[in-house]
Amino acid sequence: MKITLNLSTLVFLLLIISSCKKDNTDPVVIESFPSAIGTEWHYRTTTYETQYDLDNPDKITDTHEYSKLDTIKITRDTIINDIKLRIYESRFTLEARKIEPDGLKSYAFGFKDFPRDMESYSDPYFEVALPLNENSSWIKCNTGNCSYGIKRKALGSEMILFNDSEINCIKVLSAHINENPDDNAIVHRWYSDLGLMKIRTEHEKLEYTDDYGNAIGYIKVIEEKVLVNYIAREE
Repeated sequence: MKITLNLSTLVFLLLIISSCKKDNTDPVVIESFPSAIGTEWHYRTTTYETQYDLDNPDKITDTHEYSKLDTIKITRDTIINDIKLRIYESRFTLEARKIEPDGLKSYAFGFKDFPRDMESYSDPYFEVALPLNENSSWIKCNTGNCSYGIKRKALGSEMILFNDSEINCIKVLSAHINENPDDNAIVHRWYSDLGLMKIRTEHEKLEYTDDYGNAIGYIKVIEEKVLVNYIAREE
């Protein structure tokens, strides 16, 4: 059977193809994040442990996998140093944050068992720059707040599966500005308009020992924290 397409049909098909391509390549720009009291993010954190042979570090000898669930919920307002903030509460911790015109910032941190003993930072931690796009970069903290600086830089966009749908996210890399030999982890984060979608932390392969301090092999740990449910609230 011979199929003949006229010129108008061809033009129409080309417009559809062009439109689809444009929709898939539109740059991702995140203007803000949900911040209403009662908003919840439910995460599943999976830890992957891989053990390697002492004499042959490329040979895998054992693997383990652990999972746990956690929830972050905005529970209430608070005032610290005359600044109105919102409390982000997890299973064990409290964090006082505020979304400002240039980004999401953390002003204090504490534990749920000691809510009156939250430690405020001399300068707020710059968690996420806003608006967040594929070219964003910022300094999370400086030597005034921590022993080493942390720079976060967007690497581009990437699709993340959430509730059977793909969401286009900004992928962000964390890197140490100064040398910090105690922590050589590679940390990637993915953000969307819903907030933090995923964290992947890949730790350096390290030697591990028995109860007597004798080296018996190497171990590599990878942690993935993935959003599995989101509950929205309105102001």
